[in-house]
Amino acid sequence: METNVARMSEHASGCLDHGSARNLAAVNRVVLCVLSGLIHSSGLNAQSCERPVASFDVQFIAPDRFVVAAEFAQPTRRLDLNFFRASGRPEGQAESILGLLGWGSDGREVAIDYVGRAGWTVSGDRGLVRIRYTVRADHGNTTWGDGGPDEVAARFDDVFFFVGHAFFLIDHGWPPCPVHVSFRTPESWTVMAPWRQDATTFVASEPMTLWNNAFAVGRFSPGRTVASGMELQWIIDSRLASIEEHIITLMDRLPGVFVDYFGSAPAEAYSVVVFGDAFTDGGAFRQSFALRPPSRRSGPTYWAMRFSTSGLATTSAVNDHPVWRGSRRASPIT
Repeated sequence: METNVARMSEHASGCLDHGSARNLAAVNRVVLCVLSGLIHSSGLNAQSCERPVASFDVQFIAPDRFVVAAEFAQPTRRLDLNFFRASGRPEGQAESILGLLGWGSDGREVAIDYVGRAGWTVSGDRGLVRIRYTVRADHGNTTWGDGGPDEVAARFDDVFFFVGHAFFLIDHGWPPCPVHVSFRTPESWTVMAPWRQDATTFVASEPMTLWNNAFAVGRFSPGRTVASGMELQWIIDSRLASIEEHIITLMDRLPGVFVDYFGSAPAEAYSVVVFGDAFTDGGAFRQSFALRPPSRRSGPTYWAMRFSTSGLATTSAVNDHPVWRGSRRASPIT
C-alpha cells in the first residue's frame, strides 16, 4: 500500500512539474499524465477510511488573506504545495504562505522547517496533527514561469480563484481517504468547487482530488447547466462581457457533444473559471478547469468570433477531451 501511495504521489508531482501548457500538445500531455496516474492508483480507493485524513477550516480575513486551520488523522512529518518558478518569487507558491505553525498529539508546538521548493518538514521526532497558516492572495502580482495564473491563483471582480495545490498543504504519503473543507466567509459570498458538499462542508474524495482541482470564493452567482446527467457550473470575468454569450453557448454544448461521442462523462459535477488575461491558456484539473482568453485585443466582435469558433472552443475541447477519454481508459496519445 505504501509503495502504491508513493508511486501515485511521484506520478502526480511529475505531471505538475511539466509546467504550463503553452500549446495543445502540452495540454494533452499534462491532462493525460494526471489521468494515467488516476488509473494506475485506482486500486487504492478500496481502502476503508474510518475518518477524514485531513480537515481544513478556511476563514477569509479582509482584504486579501485566508486563515487556514487543519487537523490530520495521523501524525505528519512533511507538507507540500506545488512549486512553479515565478519572476521575483524564487520560492513560488510558498511565498504566499505566512506564519505556519504546528502542534503534535501532546498539544505542544512542533518546529517546522522550510526546505525549499514549497516543501516543509518536521525537524524533531514528533509529527504534526494540527497546523495553522495564512494564505495571502497576491499570486497575480508576478509572472509565473512554469504555470500561468490559470494553474495557480488569480483575483478578478469580487472573486478569489485558487488551484488546490497553491492553497492546501498536504502530505503525499496520506492514504486516499476523504478530506473535509469548510469555509467561513462573508454572508453574501459563494464558494464554487467541484467537491461534494454536505451541508456547510465540502468533501474531496481523497487528497489529490483536493489538490488537483480549482475552486473560487467571493461575491458572485455561478452559471449552471445540466447536460447529459452532468452539472456544469462556471464563473466568467466581467472583462469578458463582450464574448460571454459565446462562452456560455460552449458551456451548454460541449459536455453533451463529448458524452455523445465517448459514451460517458467523467464526473457528475464540473467547475469552470474563465477570466481575462493578456495571454490565452488553460489549466485542466480532475473535475475543473480554468480558461483565460485575452481581455484586450482588436475589438469585441473579432474576439467573440475567434473564441466562439476556434480559440476558446479548442482550449475547452483539449482540456475536456482527454478527461472523457480517461473515462474509458483510452491509451495516451502524444
